[in-house]
Amino acid sequence: MATPSAGLQDFFVAVSTSFGKVHVAVVGHRFTAHSVDSVYGSEVDALVSVKTSWQQLIALKVAAYAADEFSADTTKAMLFTTYGF
Repeated sequence: MATPSAGLQDFFVAVSTSFGKVHVAVVGHRFTAHSVDSVYGSEVDALVSVKTSWQQLIALKVAAYAADEFSADTTKAMLFTTYGF
């Protein structure tokens, strides 16, 4: 996705918490133009992760973009893992 020619402003709110070894985070975005009165769309991002006793992190990340005046509605999900030494 390219940056719109009118620029981009991102207004967002984030909330996160942990329940034992499980971490949950949710971020809401509202994308607007920088130089004109235009709303591009909004996005909700969510992350759930678990850290194991053997230092591996297993996580699911989901992002859902709802277009108003720029691009198209898009939803993406990613399952990933990391390992610490």
